[in-house]
Amino acid sequence: MCKILESYGGEADMEKEKLERIRNLLLERQREILGKVGASSEDLGQLQNDHTADWIDRVTVDNAVNNLLNMESELANELMAIRRSLRKIKEGTYGICENCGKEIGYERLEALPTALYCRNCQDEIEKSKGSNSGYRGFTSIPKEIFEWYE
Repeated sequence: MCKILESYGGEADMEKEKLERIRNLLLERQREILGKVGASSEDLGQLQNDHTADWIDRVTVDNAVNNLLNMESELANELMAIRRSLRKIKEGTYGICENCGKEIGYERLEALPTALYCRNCQDEIEKSKGSNSGYRGFTSIPKEIFEWYE
C-alpha cells in the first residue's frame, strides 16, 4: 500500500480513489506526449529532408527544426517525470517528499502529479538554486524511453 494512503487510516478507500485519479491523470498525459512525439518526429523528418535552395527558406526550416527539438526535449523530460511518478505509485512511495520525507499535499499532487517535493522544500530549493538551474535537456528523445512502450 502506498505511504500516502497509510497516513489516512480509516479513509484509505477515499484516498485510493484520489491516488487512482492522479494515476489516471499521469497515464492520460503520457498518452498525449507519446502522440505529440510521434507527430513531431514525422514533422522533423520531413523538415530535415527538405532540400530548399533558397537560403531564407533554409533558415526558416532550420528554425522550425530547432523548435521541434526543443519541444521534444521538454516532452522527454516530462515523460521521464511521469514514468518516475507511476513507478513510485506502484512501489508505494508516491506522495512522499524526496527531501524531508513528509507527505506532499494532495492539492499539490493533483495540480502537479510529478511533484518530487512538498511545497516548503520546493520553495527552499528554488530559493537556493534558482528554479531552472538543474534543467538538463535532450537534443533528441532517448530511445530507451520508448522501449518499455512497445
